[in-house]
Amino acid sequence: MNHSLQEMVDAFERTSLDERVFLILSSSEELDVCVEFNRQDQLRCWSLFFRDAPTESLQKCSRLHVAEVARAFKLSERTLAHELAKHLLTQAAFADQFVREIRDLLGEPAVRESIVQTQLFMDALKDAVSSALGEEHSQPTGKEDQPSAGDTPALPAKTEPKLRVIRD
Repeated sequence: MNHSLQEMVDAFERTSLDERVFLILSSSEELDVCVEFNRQDQLRCWSLFFRDAPTESLQKCSRLHVAEVARAFKLSERTLAHELAKHLLTQAAFADQFVREIRDLLGEPAVRESIVQTQLFMDALKDAVSSALGEEHSQPTGKEDQPSAGDTPALPAKTEPKLRVIRD
C-alpha cells in the first residue's frame, strides 16, 4: 500500500460504503487531529480540526485540498493515506464475506450472473452519462471484452472498479 494521499482520498470518496467516517490521528507536533468524511456535504465532505479546539480550527475542504490541509495540520500524508486504505480494506473484507454468504445461499452461477449484469449496466450507464455530457471517449469501455454469464468475470481495469467473485 504505497499510494499517495490524493490517490487514496479519490478512491475513498469513489468506493467507500460509509456515509461518515471519523479518524483521530497525531500530528508531528503530538496534537490530536480529527479527520471527518461526510458524504452528505457533497462539495466539501472532508473536515479537519484539532481535537482540543474544534470550532476554532475547523477546516472543511473538497478532496482536491485534503493533502494541503493535512500538511497545514502537520499530519503525515503517508499515515492518513494508510488509515484510509485500512478502512477500505476492512470494507473489502466485509464485502467478501457478504459475497460468500450470498453465494452459499443462492449459488455461484446466480452470483456470477448478477455480477456480469451489474458490470454491463455500469458500463452502459457510464457511456450514457459521458454521451449526455458530450464528452469524447479516449478509452473504450471494454464492452467487447465483457464476460458472458458462464465465464468468470475478468479482473477489472485499475481505473474502473468492478465486482468479481472471490473464491475460497
